[in-house]
Amino acid sequence: MSNLLSSLKKYGLSEQEAKIYLDLLQIIEAPVYTVSQRTGIPRTSVYTTLERLRQKGFVTSIRKNSVLHYTPESPQAFVSALEEKKKVISAVLPEMADLIDSAKILPTVKLYQGRKGYIKVRQEMLATFKKKKIKQILAISSPSDFIMFPKYFPIWVEARKKLGVGARILLRADAKADKHFQNNKTDLREVRYLPPEYQYKSTLNIYGDQMAIFSLQGKDFNSIIIDSTVITEMFRQFFNLTWLLLAEND
Repeated sequence: MSNLLSSLKKYGLSEQEAKIYLDLLQIIEAPVYTVSQRTGIPRTSVYTTLERLRQKGFVTSIRKNSVLHYTPESPQAFVSALEEKKKVISAVLPEMADLIDSAKILPTVKLYQGRKGYIKVRQEMLATFKKKKIKQILAISSPSDFIMFPKYFPIWVEARKKLGVGARILLRADAKADKHFQNNKTDLREVRYLPPEYQYKSTLNIYGDQMAIFSLQGKDFNSIIIDSTVITEMFRQFFNLTWLLLAEND
């Protein structure tokens, strides 16, 4: 009996529901007080439980001499109930899948602060390059990364190179004099320079379906990862347009 009780509980019945149903299978038909006496469960709880079983389709009731009697349905009812649930879910699976697809376009944003936050985001970028086999990043950069992180940033560039990830970078005009921000095939780096009036102080990296934004001003370091196919693609198109326009002006 214990294994039957355990199986019905795994199916989804409560312990009282399982005990009462199994008891009814043995006596076929009984009023509430008889089931209560046989199972040791209080009469009010037996009634409530039997009504739940009736609503689930596992017992039926009939009134005899003004007293409700309950009869168990065949155990096959459990299989029939599962099949009915399967039909219901199968009918709406396509709609549920559409909801999942819709969720994919919702952006996720993670904010990190401070110098440790900057390094954490840079390390997450490297992990994403490797995991998703990304081979190119697009960056709108300023010299701030190298100035603020003179030891770490070159190490990050070396790690990028080892993963075979090339970089196309749009730079401020004042970066032309710095060797770290010039075209360099060894560093897998191709750069183009924006007009001098564009003196932004942040850095944007576009890779796969994600973007990393670094705001490095004074002591306030804010690093953000945005994961969104739609938003990233928009920025990628703006980057590519700017890249082409700069080539025409060379």
